[in-house]
Parts: sequence; C-alpha cells; structure tokens
Amino acid sequence: MVTITVRSICACLFVLALVLVPEGSCHNHGHQNKKRTLKKDAPEGLYFYISVYKHKCFYEELPGETIIKGSYEHSDPSRKPIDIILSGPSGEVLLEKRAEGKSRFAHHALEAGMHKICIVPNTSSRPWPAHDPTVKFRLVIEVQAEDAEVGDDIANKKHVSALEEAIAAMESKMTLIMKNLEYNHKQEMHFRDQSERINARIIFWSLVQSSVLIVSGVWQIIHLKGFFRSKKLV
Repeated sequence: MVTITVRSICACLFVLALVLVPEGSCHNHGHQNKKRTLKKDAPEGLYFYISVYKHKCFYEELPGETIIKGSYEHSDPSRKPIDIILSGPSGEVLLEKRAEGKSRFAHHALEAGMHKICIVPNTSSRPWPAHDPTVKFRLVIEVQAEDAEVGDDIANKKHVSALEEAIAAMESKMTLIMKNLEYNHKQEMHFRDQSERINARIIFWSLVQSSVLIVSGVWQIIHLKGFFRSKKLV
C-alpha cells in the first residue's frame, strides 16, 4: 500500500511539472530537445585493460528479486578470448559466458546479497599472443527491478507517448528503490541482532570475571586471617 502511494505521488508531481512548463521554452528548444528531456539516461560504462596474467572482478550488492544486466565491448575477441562469470552470494556460479565482440547478458537474482562479476582471460581454448598480453574491455552494469521488463516492452511500442514511457521508467526506479530500502532494513535488523548478541556475551563474561575476582578476594582474605591466627599475630 505504501509503494502504491509513493508511486502515485511521484507520478502526479512529474505530470504536474510537465504541465507547468511554459510553452515558449518548449517551442524555443524544438521538438527534438523536448523528447530528449523525457528519454532515460544511458548508464555510463567502464573502460579498462585486461591482462592475461590477472582477471578483474566487480562487486554489486543486490536485493532479492532483481535483474542485473550488463553490456560489454571486447576489442579483440578472436585472438584474446575472455569469459564473463557471475557468482552469487554463496559463491555458486550463476552465469558463465564467452565474451563476443559486443553483446549483452542478464540474470534474474533471486537471492539477496553480494554478487560478483569477473572478467577472466581464457587461455585454455586459445593462447594469447605473448607480445601483446593486454586487451581493452568496456563493461556497463545496470540493476533493474523485477518488473522493469514491462517498462522496456512499453517503450518499444510506437503508440506509447514519451510521457507514458517516462512514467513507466520512473515506476521501475521507484520499485528498485523500495526493494533497496527493504533490503537495507533487513540488513540493519541483522546487524542490530548481531550486535545485541555480542553485547550480551560481553556482559556475561564481565559478570563472570567480576565473580571470579570477588571469590578470589574473599578466599585470600579468609586464608590470610587463618595464617595470621596460626602464627598468633592477631
């Protein structure tokens, strides 16, 4: 119920902002620029070099029931094969793919936690050239909500306006934000319970140490009193 309310409020604010925009500004910038403001921002990628002697890994902490997408560009796939390996929080391999020249991959992450994406040079199928042990690689990682594919399908229809496309994208982002908030809340509860257990153990051992000190002090006093009486010093 809270999710629906937040989405409705954001959608209304977005529509209200578009209505209140002066018409003159739209005519001055032209029809092409007006469409550009409603277009989703493209994710920025990372350019890096992969060495045959070392692989690179990227970590992404995901909430449950999300989709992790990736697009890549391999500059020399014929001479320098590379594998893309996606591992889950438990270390199991969820996806393994040979990197082509330019392609994409996607995986539906059911389990929440830290996921690892590794770019691994493959020398078993084809050895890399000894005189050129590095290659340029581009990687883009994007996380979407589970129902984000619905927004992508809407965007591909010609009869859907740019406003509807922007609202669908905004709803997808709101769903992902709500899932991240829920995941962070669960993590906060887990760390709170763990800290409470640690504090309880610390208090328990503090009481044990205090009890041992009190018992040893009383025993020393009784022993000293008996020693002094035996020596007739008291």
